[in-house]
Amino acid sequence: MQIGLPFGKDKHKRIRLGLSTFIDDTGGITSIAFASALLVSLALVFALVSVAWVSSRAYKTQSIADAASMAGENVVAKYTTIAQVIDASILSLGLSGLLCVGAGLVASCVPGLASAGSKLCDAGFKTLEARKKFATSACEGLETTEKMLPVFAAMAASSCIQKNSTDTGNFIGSALLFPAQSQSDFGHLNSDVSSDELKEQSELLQQIAKQIEELQSKAETSKKRAWEADCGGGPYSMRERAEHLAGLSGDINPSIPSPTSWTFGVALKRARAYYRARYDQETVNGSTAEELRDSAIRKAFYNFAFTELSKGFYKETADGEVEMNLPRLPHNLEETKKTDLYLKPIWPCTYENGEKTIHAHSSCPGATGENAGFASLQDLDSGAVRECQHCHFTSGDVGRVASASTNIDNGFEYYWKIVVEESEVYESSRQQIKDLQKELSEAADKSTSLFQKALDALKVARPRLCPPGAWGCISFVRRGGSSPEFQGSLGTLEQSVFLPEGYAISGAVLAPDNSSTDSVLSSFFDQVERKGGFIGQAIDKVMSLWGSLLISYGDGVTSWSSKLSEFLDDIDGITGGSVGSKLQRALKQIVVDAGLEPSDLRQMKPVLVNTERILKQAGFEKESTIRELVQKIPNTSDPIALARSLGAFSLQYLPDKITIAKLTIPVLDIEIPLEIDVKKVFGGT
Repeated sequence: MQIGLPFGKDKHKRIRLGLSTFIDDTGGITSIAFASALLVSLALVFALVSVAWVSSRAYKTQSIADAASMAGENVVAKYTTIAQVIDASILSLGLSGLLCVGAGLVASCVPGLASAGSKLCDAGFKTLEARKKFATSACEGLETTEKMLPVFAAMAASSCIQKNSTDTGNFIGSALLFPAQSQSDFGHLNSDVSSDELKEQSELLQQIAKQIEELQSKAETSKKRAWEADCGGGPYSMRERAEHLAGLSGDINPSIPSPTSWTFGVALKRARAYYRARYDQETVNGSTAEELRDSAIRKAFYNFAFTELSKGFYKETADGEVEMNLPRLPHNLEETKKTDLYLKPIWPCTYENGEKTIHAHSSCPGATGENAGFASLQDLDSGAVRECQHCHFTSGDVGRVASASTNIDNGFEYYWKIVVEESEVYESSRQQIKDLQKELSEAADKSTSLFQKALDALKVARPRLCPPGAWGCISFVRRGGSSPEFQGSLGTLEQSVFLPEGYAISGAVLAPDNSSTDSVLSSFFDQVERKGGFIGQAIDKVMSLWGSLLISYGDGVTSWSSKLSEFLDDIDGITGGSVGSKLQRALKQIVVDAGLEPSDLRQMKPVLVNTERILKQAGFEKESTIRELVQKIPNTSDPIALARSLGAFSLQYLPDKITIAKLTIPVLDIEIPLEIDVKKVFGGT
């Protein structure tokens, strides 16, 4: 191994080119060499730092532009959420009102619930009116807000640029929304749901139902009075009189505990049994001719009554139809003259002193002559036959027998007369109820079609949102010329570093945020509920339905149909087979078949995209458009001035709050303004 110079100890003088300045005689590094190396290293380090500073500065410009475009598009995202909440509120409020009307229509078909049905319908109609006012104010509020979105976005972007700039005033810029003008279509949002026909129909249903209710009450009262006369009253009744006067008991003279289980057929059977027993028990006799006469008249009357009652009938079907005929019995002479007791020849006659004489019975002491057949009391009054001088039988005697037991409260006929009169009232009421039920059914069918028509009006296409920024947001950031802070620290060894002004652009669009929930709707309803103060009020039922629909808005058509059907089911007093039950099923089916699919309520979030995509959709060429917009950026950090430079601000002043809509709480008539705090919601300065 060789150590030392290759030329030997004395041969170093052969080194050329001035290297001796850096290498000494012993071959080591000189001080000059060391200093030079140090200076070169420092120069390289500072050069690299300058490069890094330039790169960082340029990158920061782009990152600020990215943040600015996201901030501008985030304004559009927040507005979209607001518009979605308003749309969901209008749709669900309209459905709540219409379902309340539907429930009212169902209740209106039920006698006894017509008053409740009227209140439900009234609340529903007022809710539909509130929905109309709400939708009208929302259209105006949303349109006004969309006009301001460009300046809100520009201000949000400018504010973002300022907050991300460490050098005050070194970065300036703004953002522009595409499209710049609103292309939203709110045409169907405030579509009118005509309720005039439904109002008329609900009033008709309620009127018919009230008539039915009155007739049912009348029929029930008549039935109760008849039941009391037959077996439910005291101290006397048909049952008590039949037991006391005819000795009837057991199955042929039953005691029915209530009018609910009693029918007019029970009284008819009891009366038949009573007159049959009285006829069998009556033996014509008497110590005098008058007593014999009265006994004979009674027996004839019992036979007549049994015969008449045997012609009677009673039939009541399960659907409430009643057919019956409870024969009236005469209770005075005038009525007696219209019966067989007076008109038919049922009274025996004999020839006395050559004249045909009428008797009450063949065993009359005055019936001594030859048998002359039979005659009627009408014959007696007309003079065709002569009055018996012993029994003095006349039509007045027969009239008194019927009158005596009918006009005093201890006579069987007294209570039978009540039963007959009430049966006629009952039958007439039931027949009128049947006719009205038919009218009610026809009115309910018409209500179904009107309900379908109103629901179709609510099912119109949802608003098409295309606010400024729907296609995207492009930010423009200008970086002022600058030098690094260490500039000049190396003196003559340092090269001059200056980064000229530059520009950066960035684009952002909206994308659905699948992780978002419908908590915003729940929060919205809670605020309305708190401001409205309607808990415990008459409107609570329909407002509860509205809240339920809002909170479950994003759950889809199955959830909505289920909740709407449950609301219709929650009506007491609806029996199967009734008109109300039929209407209830029809309305539920309409709701299910309607396919009320809530609109997409996923919240939106901004994401970065290539600006070319946004400009292309807006119909601009990238290079010329960018160049033109960049040239418009003024040398100021004032967001209003920047917005004006881009044509995004044409207002005289920027409001602190915007009233997006006005919600009137139905029934309570409380108006709640739904306001947006511009700085809190949309940001900016």
